[in-house]
Amino acid sequence: MTKFKNPLSLFLIPAVCFSMLWAQKDHLNEVLQYREKPLALAWDVYGYYLFLPSVFIYNDIGLTGKWLDETYHKYCKNYPFYQVAPGTNGRRINIFVLGMAFIYSPAFFSAHAYAKIFGYPPDGFSAPYNWSMIILAMLYAFAGVFLLRKILLRYFNDLITFLTMICLFWGTNYFFQCGIDGTLPHNYLFTLNCFFLLLVMKWHETGKLFFAAATGFMLGFLTLCRPTEIILIFIPLLFNIYDRHSWNQKIQFFKTHYPQYLAFAVSVFIAVLPQLLYWKYSSGNWISIIREETLSLSEPYIVQTLFSYKKGWFVYTPMMLVAVIGFYHLFVYNKNIFFAIFSFFILNLYVQASWDNWWHGPSFSQRSLVESYAVTALPLGYFIYRTFSARRILKFIFLSVLLLLVIYNLFKIWQFRVYIIDGERMTREYFWRTFLTIGGITEEDKSFLEIDRNTDTGIVATFDINKYNLIATWIDNFEEGQARWDTVHTIDTFSFDGSHCFTLTSDNPFSRPIAEKYHNITDKDHIFIKASVKVYLLTEPSNSNSALCICVQCRGNIYKWRSWGAAEFNLVPGKWNTISTVYLTPILRHRHDEVRVFYWNTGTSPVFIDNLVVEAYEQNDR
Repeated sequence: MTKFKNPLSLFLIPAVCFSMLWAQKDHLNEVLQYREKPLALAWDVYGYYLFLPSVFIYNDIGLTGKWLDETYHKYCKNYPFYQVAPGTNGRRINIFVLGMAFIYSPAFFSAHAYAKIFGYPPDGFSAPYNWSMIILAMLYAFAGVFLLRKILLRYFNDLITFLTMICLFWGTNYFFQCGIDGTLPHNYLFTLNCFFLLLVMKWHETGKLFFAAATGFMLGFLTLCRPTEIILIFIPLLFNIYDRHSWNQKIQFFKTHYPQYLAFAVSVFIAVLPQLLYWKYSSGNWISIIREETLSLSEPYIVQTLFSYKKGWFVYTPMMLVAVIGFYHLFVYNKNIFFAIFSFFILNLYVQASWDNWWHGPSFSQRSLVESYAVTALPLGYFIYRTFSARRILKFIFLSVLLLLVIYNLFKIWQFRVYIIDGERMTREYFWRTFLTIGGITEEDKSFLEIDRNTDTGIVATFDINKYNLIATWIDNFEEGQARWDTVHTIDTFSFDGSHCFTLTSDNPFSRPIAEKYHNITDKDHIFIKASVKVYLLTEPSNSNSALCICVQCRGNIYKWRSWGAAEFNLVPGKWNTISTVYLTPILRHRHDEVRVFYWNTGTSPVFIDNLVVEAYEQNDR
């Protein structure tokens, strides 16, 4: 081993890479077995990847051709189609950003050539494209291990680097997100964040224009991959600043080397320019961010993100609590980089915890923070560095705790892989009931999970009426004297019940909603809404384009919109019909969000409605 420089951390690289390959074997087997399912090209990855076949196979960046619907029906019909929205001039716009497509391109082009040579459909989604995506993800993960080692060796000796790498790669959800679920952006962004940090360090060491431009371009490209990565700008801006003297030095450097900062800014712009051009082409606007998820910067979900049993970072990845403690040691031992690293960490945590979908879907722990581990590895390393200057007994205790956290993390990842830990429905009761479970879970155990909202297909939700109580009823029959009575659009020539009904036209397409704040209805985590309305059509249902709609509204933003059209219920024109449905409320963004039920007519023919009835059902106490 003496022939090798820093042998402990060097030999750890193949060990980490092999462990990730071993963990990936089940995913590879699934892809090889189910060749007609894009297991590596589904959900968000589908959106990021879609740019490649649209441009290089179908020559249709506007997504106007039939190929999109045909390939989606062939390969992805069992997955939700949310990645595309209406654009301008008949075009459709991909709601995801371009950067990941550049990263995926080597996998795409190699798979495309392979498909043509060996007789697979060269359509962008067949089996070779899935295989190559997994291979590319593993190569990026291996590169991330190598680059992080280079960063750590700049600040620590071989032993501290070795231990820090063990704690980060096997003691956090990095191992799951990059070694098992690596086709998502977090794996690639971790590696690119490592590269970005190395560029920042080289720029400040050499003061060369080349590294200034390269750092700016990498920052722009990271932003092109995931817009929130722009927060990384605080690292080069605050690097080597720790007091007034260093601040003055930084300002002086800027004054004498302003062309470098100009090159930095120009490089950032060049990197993000393709996205601006795409938005302009597809939507008519230079910036067109279309996402169902929204940011609540004024009310971030910090506590839930860190401590909740649903997806708390410190609950499922407690090694990162050690890293946070390590910021104190980073401040003590290396003030030069403390403010740059700490500022990024705080701002990034704040933004990631501000997403209304703060749990980020079915995943293990907080996957949105994995790419930032390239930065938080440094305070983690300084914590371990500090333990070696402690007394022997404290050193033994600290290292034992770190080992236990590594074992805990690997055990929890295993529980997630065998479906003991649920990706979205965890509760405090279920967490502790299954804390050390290694066998199967019982139906009684499952009853302590949150309700399974994935069973809600969006057509009509179902629930066991014996397990729920009716807690509230609202009725709008559009009669005079009622709060929702509208003299302009309420008519008295005919009705289903009483003397009035409500008419919806192209000038007045919406009925007045029945709306109620969620916290005024219940304190439970979900309710079922039963809604019914009497409908009178003047034309065939297929021409009516009207629907009963239910949604939840958060500060003017609508989420979980569901609609039930007249055509789905085979309504008969010229007589009163009934539309009746059931709606399961989503995971709430805020308890003061509003549940809204109304009727909507988007057609040209008038529609008459009467007796809009809404009922709320709350689950019985166990």
